[in-house]
Amino acid sequence: MADISAIADAIVTRVKTISTLANRASAYGKDFVDPPWAIVVPAPGDFFQEATFGGGAYDLTFHIKLLIGAATDRSSQDQLSDYIDTSGSKSIKAAVDGTLGGVVAYATVTTAQSIGDVEYGGMTFDGCDFVVEVGT
Repeated sequence: MADISAIADAIVTRVKTISTLANRASAYGKDFVDPPWAIVVPAPGDFFQEATFGGGAYDLTFHIKLLIGAATDRSSQDQLSDYIDTSGSKSIKAAVDGTLGGVVAYATVTTAQSIGDVEYGGMTFDGCDFVVEVGT
């Protein structure tokens, strides 16, 4: 199977190409975040699926947990619109879709889900979860 840490790091690298997330993205969890912040984690549930008989290739699923700000803050709700757009300079999808610098055969953001209140570290933020499908 592919190096999961390398894939998570490659997703983070692509997310950091968004100017407002340049130093605000990490692979795996953090004890404290100062939004906006993006955290890349393996998807809960079914993380990988064998794509070829004998294990030559795998389809993996990651989540980008995007935390914008206070759940009641109007400006954070406005910012979220730019990140969930399918194109543009702040689009998570536009930043991540591709081969992650050659680390994988393909990566694509398939879904933005749980838009609104996102819990992380015992706090509630405005944000969402992006589902990233990766092929090795």
